[in-house]
Amino acid sequence: MKEEKSKKSGLVTAGFVLGIVAIATSFIPIINNASIVLGALAAIFGVVGLVKRAGAKAVVTLILGVISVAIAISMQISLSNSLDKLSEDINNVVEEAAQSDINADEIYDKIVNGMTKDEVSSAVGREIGSCSESSYEISDVTYTTETCSYGNALAENGYVSVTFSDGKVSSKYKN
Repeated sequence: MKEEKSKKSGLVTAGFVLGIVAIATSFIPIINNASIVLGALAAIFGVVGLVKRAGAKAVVTLILGVISVAIAISMQISLSNSLDKLSEDINNVVEEAAQSDINADEIYDKIVNGMTKDEVSSAVGREIGSCSESSYEISDVTYTTETCSYGNALAENGYVSVTFSDGKVSSKYKN
């Protein structure tokens, strides 16, 4: 009789430990996949303990198992919904970028070496997009270049990249 009580208690104790581990890891993405398995085992061990009349510890083990599985599944659903939303947002940004109204050929033809940024903006009828500046020094003289773009690399109509040296167009590139 004592050996049977020990078997009941050992099974419920193992389920109790699995339930605690499952609850502790059920909030962690990816790892919570294992929590579902551990929680299910804890719940099974809790039910077996209830059938063998192992007492309150079996009830706690069953509850831990069920709660850990519920938490892990709800975290998986939440993560999945967040990733779906992120994917949708990225797709929208890419689609918007690809539908640029820039005509790279027209803009390229209007830009002439020696024009200032204001003259370029006026000639093409729009403000310059993103710009990046770099400086270099030769014989204690600092030279500054700024590269600006119209359109973007994802657009079907292409983009134009313009390099300004000392505030004037020094080169242009069309893609």
